[in-house]
Amino acid sequence: MALVKVPQKLNLPTLIGAGLLITIVVGLTALFWGRSLIGHLLTNNKILSKKRQAEQQLSKNIQALSSLSDDYNNLGDNHDRILDALPTTSDFPSIVSMMENLSKNAGVSLLSVTPADTQSASGTTNVIAKTGPTSYLFNATISGSYDSFKSFLQDVELSSRPLSITTMKINGNSALLSIDLTIKTYYQAPYSLTPKTVPLQ
Repeated sequence: MALVKVPQKLNLPTLIGAGLLITIVVGLTALFWGRSLIGHLLTNNKILSKKRQAEQQLSKNIQALSSLSDDYNNLGDNHDRILDALPTTSDFPSIVSMMENLSKNAGVSLLSVTPADTQSASGTTNVIAKTGPTSYLFNATISGSYDSFKSFLQDVELSSRPLSITTMKINGNSALLSIDLTIKTYYQAPYSLTPKTVPLQ
């Protein structure tokens, strides 16, 4: 069996080569872990920055909430008027009641009130969380004299809840008119407090 002879001395080129190899390996390892560490540090800094922004906004919201609570309590009777003018749903039953009162005061006959399109009479199916009010269309058919119809239009303009007549079809004569109306009103959907995620940029 032949024995492998181990050199007693390493020559200079061999030492230099081994040293370069070790240096390259150590350098690549340091570069890899250094980039990874820097990436984690940058990500953590972004997260901390977003948390600070969220804390600042939360602090402002808490301060504003106290002021809003005081303002709300000071509304008194105006609170109900505001809810009547801009409810949180379409509140179709109150629309029917309102149209009955407007018709009675103007001296016209209310023949029908129906939701337009496929919107729900309860207003819960198409509630969309957004900042502005949501429009709601409904149809109404009335009949009466020309003068009573003019009075009805004036009452519609002065109603506590915003009403806008978008289409009108008139049949008959000045003594007795039959009018089909499409009317737009509005409601303010409740503000959504669902937590949101914000991407890091």
